[in-house]
Amino acid sequence: MREFETIICIADPYVPPEDMTDYTIVEEGNRKKFSCNKCGTLLSTLDSMRMHIVAGHFNIMTFECPLCDAKFKHKGTKTQHLAKKHGMEEIKVGGSKVVREAQKCVCEICKKEFPSRNCLTRHIPTHRLFNCPECSVVFRKDEIAIHRSEAHGVTIPTCGVCGYKNSKEWRVITHQRKVHLKEKNLSCPHCEAKFFDIHQLRKHLVRSFRG
Repeated sequence: MREFETIICIADPYVPPEDMTDYTIVEEGNRKKFSCNKCGTLLSTLDSMRMHIVAGHFNIMTFECPLCDAKFKHKGTKTQHLAKKHGMEEIKVGGSKVVREAQKCVCEICKKEFPSRNCLTRHIPTHRLFNCPECSVVFRKDEIAIHRSEAHGVTIPTCGVCGYKNSKEWRVITHQRKVHLKEKNLSCPHCEAKFFDIHQLRKHLVRSFRG
């Protein structure tokens, strides 16, 4: 590791709102997941659900750039901003967060160049492949369950209306709520339009209220 030519101490900006309990715990096998009561988003940890509520529904920018006035809802967006805008990256040294000059990294698989190791780390999982246990054919993780169902008859969660399949039961349930039940959980603050989740609402806001 290179010596730190530039080190800037960063205070933790995370200040949660008082009400952080607007979610429902969902049992998935032996694991617990957390479903947002406002938009149906399902997350695997309580911390990620709290961050979702803070950023998505309270619109609080919890992540501040240490080098300019920019603020972000998500840590990943801040990381990309630091690398692309300032050529820096944030790391932990001991118990403190510091920034240093970003070291450009190249993916060994596709040779794509990234502005920092953090960006490369987020990219690497897109290349992970898994062998089908029945026939050893190689697939990406999101494809293997569908292959096993169609080629080998392995039972996976399936929508009883249209036959949509997914290895995750919660995704099938979300599909049914969104596509067949046509739930509308969020309202546009500027018009009467309603949407299933925060992602649909954001797209509507970007398309309809650019100015």
